[in-house]
Amino acid sequence: MFCSKCGAKVDEQWKFCKSCGSSVIVTSDQIPQKEPLSELNQESSKQTMEWYYLAGSDKLGPISDNEISEMIQRGDIKKNTLVWSTGLTDWVPAEQSPLSSKFENVVSFAPASKITDLWFWALAVIPTVSVSLLTFFGLFKRHPFLPLVYNIFFLYEDIKVLKKAGQVVGAWKYWGVIMPPVYLYIRASKTNKQYAPLIVWFLLGLIDVMFLNP
Repeated sequence: MFCSKCGAKVDEQWKFCKSCGSSVIVTSDQIPQKEPLSELNQESSKQTMEWYYLAGSDKLGPISDNEISEMIQRGDIKKNTLVWSTGLTDWVPAEQSPLSSKFENVVSFAPASKITDLWFWALAVIPTVSVSLLTFFGLFKRHPFLPLVYNIFFLYEDIKVLKKAGQVVGAWKYWGVIMPPVYLYIRASKTNKQYAPLIVWFLLGLIDVMFLNP
């Protein structure tokens, strides 16, 4: 800034100009203004936001803005899920928070009645039955991987059906190979289906243990 009388450069902390001795008067147009955040800085600030959310009676978090976006896409965070972040005075439904725009591109799930259960039931029944039949006829040692082949094939077909229906199939799909009953349980939960295939899977396994493996 400069002296209004002699034009010499002065510091805003000075009370008098060292060149002419005049009082230094700081006007509003001489005060350096803070530049507004650029779009890049605003986006960076947005990405560093941390969110908390309620799952039942549990408060979970903090998670980043990107993480909560992924949870919204997967359907883990719904419009009525209570969330909180810095700047909010209280817990609010996600659709009433700055997260509301993230729900615009979420793929709507197809009604449960529109999702076929053919491969779901095949996955629950055929691999287990094949183990029983191979054991009963003494062929299991010759074809030990046949049930696994059935399992992977039916799992693949069931996942295709879910994706076509608009369902987001996450990492839980791998349970179909590692531990099928876990997949059957999660699949039923995600699609609001009954747990009958899971129950049948356990019953067939129990029959196998009791009668075919004395």
